[in-house]
Amino acid sequence: MFISVVILITSFQMKWALLKWSNGYLPWNHNHTVDVCRFLRRSKHLLNNFVYGMFRDYSNLNHTCPYNHDVIIHNLPKRFTRRFDLLLLPHGDYAIEASWYTDDVLRSEARLYFSYF
Repeated sequence: MFISVVILITSFQMKWALLKWSNGYLPWNHNHTVDVCRFLRRSKHLLNNFVYGMFRDYSNLNHTCPYNHDVIIHNLPKRFTRRFDLLLLPHGDYAIEASWYTDDVLRSEARLYFSYF
């Protein structure tokens, strides 16, 4: 994934949810809203730390705001989903849905599908 930044980012929020297939994708847990700038300054939330840890080594999203350069997630291996073993998820099909906002304006959305067995 490659996100090209053409404006200075000083306010950056991410909303994400884990969905499980059950006659359609339904929320597995509640929706999470993360102030990314604040999170990168001082991360306290265990689940957000867990998710960030899955792609931290493959990203240049490693300092607090402001961002004036491209954000890159590169060479993310398929095996990164194995970290979900620690969460004791039931087997099945899942999706991670994420939306990124800057200055309260939706900038990007993504949905990642995977099966956990």
